[in-house]
Amino acid sequence: MYKTVSSRLTAHFNTDGGHLQRYLQRKPQIAKSLCEDLILHDQVLIRTQDYLTACGLILTVGEKGFIDLLERDKLKFIRTRGVWGLLSGKGPAEIGVAYANQQHPSVAPIEESVQAGLRVIEDRINDKNKLQQVIVQNSIPIEWCRISN
Repeated sequence: MYKTVSSRLTAHFNTDGGHLQRYLQRKPQIAKSLCEDLILHDQVLIRTQDYLTACGLILTVGEKGFIDLLERDKLKFIRTRGVWGLLSGKGPAEIGVAYANQQHPSVAPIEESVQAGLRVIEDRINDKNKLQQVIVQNSIPIEWCRISN
């Protein structure tokens, strides 16, 4: 099985919360990238922190198509907890991982994070429970500290 981790399909987290909207502005490029990745690979892995990437894909390929990709094992999410980036304080800036409070979707357990993401688009989806189930089943959790070490 040929797999790829596709960073171009990730809605890159931003503290202003506008990463879903910016993702949807790139809808044609996202659809093209997803098709290219699926033609070249058996499975596409997409990193996400708060599952707004999943929401963007649902709105890009449609709910039925999205569920089909997950059920056919074509799409998986790598769920990274916390926010990785340049952190600054009193001293020089350093690259590191920041964790919000436990309620924030970037830190909460996967099930809660998926629920929070789907609430953002609940007026545009039909089967929230099915989406919740297939997204959770197709998520691989990993801590940023394991990646950055």
